Amino acid sequence: MDTETKNYVDANMRAVKAENSASFAKLEAKIDGITPGASWQQNAGVVFSGMVVTLSLVFGVLAYASDRFDSGLGSMGAVEKALDVQHERNEQQDERLDRILTALEARNAQAGAGTEEAN
Repeated sequence: MDTETKNYVDANMRAVKAENSASFAKLEAKIDGITPGASWQQNAGVVFSGMVVTLSLVFGVLAYASDRFDSGLGSMGAVEKALDVQHERNEQQDERLDRILTALEARNAQAGAGTEEAN
């Protein structure tokens, strides 16, 4: 590459660099001119929209859940019968365990008395 070509390329590179610097300076000035933050009307709009969405979700869940709740109430009779049967079974098992524990305590007491007589 000869000197003239090198000088030509260097001059063009400097010109492109200067154009880019000017473009970036304009962009930076525009960005600096933007005021951050929102007005109180915009903030109020966002809050109001959020409240509407939240209430819509709550009412939607309640509308869906009310059907499920009503069907649950309809089946309470069967559930109460099953609970009564389970309570009876629990009482029978408690009585059986009490008899077993009483028998074991009596057996341990007899074994303990037999050990004391041997000493």
